[in-house]
Amino acid sequence: MRRWDLSASFVLQTFPAANVALLGGRAAVSYLPSPQWPLRVRLDVGAQSGTAFDPLGEIDLGMVTGALGATLTAGGERVALELGPRVEAGWSWVTGRPTVAGVRGGQGDAAVFFLSVLATLRVRVSPRWWTTLDATAGTPLRPVVIESGAARAAGFSGPMLTLGLGVAVAL
Repeated sequence: MRRWDLSASFVLQTFPAANVALLGGRAAVSYLPSPQWPLRVRLDVGAQSGTAFDPLGEIDLGMVTGALGATLTAGGERVALELGPRVEAGWSWVTGRPTVAGVRGGQGDAAVFFLSVLATLRVRVSPRWWTTLDATAGTPLRPVVIESGAARAAGFSGPMLTLGLGVAVAL
C-alpha cells in the first residue's frame, strides 16, 4: 500500500447560490501514517478564478487556498474510495467591470475559510499511477458577498461544490 503520494488536478468550484463558478487547479501531497489503519492525511494548495455576470457588468473573482484533510480509505489495490473532513483557508479577490455608462467599478479582497467533506475515487492505471476524481461539498465559515448597487451579485457564500479530475503518483 502506498504511504506517500503526490497529485494534481483540474478543478471546477461552484457557489450556486452566489452565482459563481471558478476554474483552476490543485496540487496535493498525502500520507498514510500506518499501513494497519485506513487513515490518510492530505495537504493541498490551489488557485481558481472566474467571472460572474450582473446586469451592470462583470465581476472577476479569484482565490488561492490551502487545505488540510483526513480521509478513511476503503477498497482494494485497483480501486479505492476515500472520505473525510477538510478545512481550507486562503485569500480571495474581486474586481467589478461595469458595462453600463456612469457606473463605477470596485475591487476588494478578503480572507476565506471553508469546512467541507472530501470524497476521492482512485483508479489504478499502472503500478505507481492513479487517476483521481475528487468531489467536495461544504460551506464557507466566513462568507464573502459582492454587491452590485443594492443587490447581491456574486460571492463565496452558500453551499460550495467542487469537482476535480486529476492524476496521482505513489512515491
